[in-house]
Amino acid sequence: MPFEYAPKEDENILQKISEKSDVYSFGVVLLEVITGRKIFDEHRVDIVNWAKPFMFKGDSVEINYNCLVDSALKGDYIKSEMELMIYCAAASVYRPSKLRPRMKQIVEALEGKMPSNELWVAEVNTGKASESRSSKAGDMSETTSSPFRELKEITEASNLHWSKATSSQGIEPEIMQIQEMHAKSHYSALEKAATPSETSLEATAHNVMPSSRLMKVYHILNEIMTRIGNPNISTIGVCGGEGVGKTTLLEALKIQPVIRDVFQFVIWVTVPKVPNPRVVQLQIARQLPLTDKKPINAWTLLNFLEGVKFFLILDGVQEFISLNTVGIPDPTPENGCKIVLTTRSEQVCDRISVDSKINLENLLCKLFWENVGESIYSSNLQLLARKVVDLCCYHSHAIFLMSKALKDESNVDVWNNAIETLNMQAASPEQELEHIMVNVLKFSYLRLPDDTTRRCLKNGALFFENEKIARKSLIDNWISNDLTDTYQKGRNVLETLVTAGLLERSEDGQFFTLHEIDRCILLEYIVPTEEAQVLFLINGGMGLTKPPKVEQWEGLIEICLMDNDISELPISPSCPKLRKLFLERNYKLRIIPPSFFDNMPALQVLNLSRTSIKSLPESLFKLFNLRRLFLNHCVLITTLSSKVGELKQLEVLDLEGTEIMYLPKEVGQLTNLTCLEVSFFEPTSQRRLGQSVK
Repeated sequence: MPFEYAPKEDENILQKISEKSDVYSFGVVLLEVITGRKIFDEHRVDIVNWAKPFMFKGDSVEINYNCLVDSALKGDYIKSEMELMIYCAAASVYRPSKLRPRMKQIVEALEGKMPSNELWVAEVNTGKASESRSSKAGDMSETTSSPFRELKEITEASNLHWSKATSSQGIEPEIMQIQEMHAKSHYSALEKAATPSETSLEATAHNVMPSSRLMKVYHILNEIMTRIGNPNISTIGVCGGEGVGKTTLLEALKIQPVIRDVFQFVIWVTVPKVPNPRVVQLQIARQLPLTDKKPINAWTLLNFLEGVKFFLILDGVQEFISLNTVGIPDPTPENGCKIVLTTRSEQVCDRISVDSKINLENLLCKLFWENVGESIYSSNLQLLARKVVDLCCYHSHAIFLMSKALKDESNVDVWNNAIETLNMQAASPEQELEHIMVNVLKFSYLRLPDDTTRRCLKNGALFFENEKIARKSLIDNWISNDLTDTYQKGRNVLETLVTAGLLERSEDGQFFTLHEIDRCILLEYIVPTEEAQVLFLINGGMGLTKPPKVEQWEGLIEICLMDNDISELPISPSCPKLRKLFLERNYKLRIIPPSFFDNMPALQVLNLSRTSIKSLPESLFKLFNLRRLFLNHCVLITTLSSKVGELKQLEVLDLEGTEIMYLPKEVGQLTNLTCLEVSFFEPTSQRRLGQSVK
């Protein structure tokens, strides 16, 4: 078994290979087949971590097919069969070792003999999966219902998620580590990590999510924390529609240091759609140090919880649930316990008789108004502002981006245009966030001040690939791709994109992130729509071994084929309008056909850096409109043809990192040249002198 395909628990792979290791490895292979990606991309981001956000929402399976499935398929697949593969991969990779299905069960699921979602709920008996579905059904017929099977999925995913500590810039925030407890464990469920003595709500919230994922989350957290601190408030209901950010908010609340300091136990329960006391009891029990000998029932829980100070989060309450029936004692000022629940309906809060209600939708409206600025208080804009928030369906990230795009805008026509754009796909609460975000991102994209900023964002979407990118690397990339010509202009573009909420900046200001969901939408919906003539192929992970068919090249003005495994190019594609061609980091590309550039008379930018070519074809020196030529780190190039002097319009020539020993005198004929970069080598020892000429 290759080490890269081994599960993380197999630290000594030679000693710990087991059937469960093989199941994990098979799951990784399935992910490669599903996504079309390699196990590691060029930034060493592994496929298991990359795929997880597109397969889960909170603690439950929710598949984002558009972002997860190989885009080369262009939607041409049978969804039920794809879902089957995804469930098999998820059960093989994301479940703890002892709860992974056996290979026999995977085979049964793939052959259609076993429902794929049952792989998530396979029963465990002393660490082993049941041998057959029939015996499992017989053993559980009296005591187990479908909600119990749902519990297996929820609790295992939840435990796995919350047992991982989150770190930010070397500081470990306090995390509740939920583990399976044995009789001897007692109160060891609370494992505290060292924390800084002063941690603000804002700083802690940003360890959980970027600011754009929940607009001013620390302000909303403060609303909840204030009420938690009120001794007369013991139960709090957080209301709001789907996608408004209720669960995300409570995930940030759960790890607040003040919560950990005040309460002995912080308990998270994901409430099933149809409330079932037994399901809730078992979830709570897994997070308490109860002895194995005691049965899990209302009396057991009540007896234990009455003796401790607990903080209980009930996420996703859709109907009335009797807490006393479950075994949860009433929180009171005397015992100091607190309960916070999330629900879509204020009526549920009323039936449970919470002491205080927080309507997230109203809070988001308030924060939208604050973010837009004083212009929104104009009487002719207030109704339009409410309409914008309504069309965002109270999705926090959508509202955040719209508030940035409309900041200080007093022109009624612009607001009407925003509403028209948001209406384009008839967004409604029933639609997925993606459909709403397409409209929002389109408006934000078009609101950028100029084409240069939009092109830089497009390039960033191709360049980021779910990684933080250093400021210098990003600006250097823009300069090398002829998107801007100075470092200061690149800094200005970055500032504009951050202000627009489209890029997130690290606290030290040196690294930037484009959220993966935003990136997928930009590349799939926004950029192709705005520049339909341009061929875009996403870098890193596409794994293309061949370029597009030759008939696809004609009529294009820009082609991006960077970061693939292309080893050959068409002989002489017809590209009379092509201005920019990006082939960098195709490491397997060794030869360019002699006539490849014959029909590219308009080409202005050519990037062949970090390829394995040894020489340049004659046709390249007939590109009389070429302005920028990048050959940096083409380590097999040792000479530069004297015909380079014929490229009279050349402004940038980058030869850094090649093994060129001398420059032909014809370089002196390049009178428009403003930047020449070259690293010379001594012909005998090949020792780098490190000399750079500009």
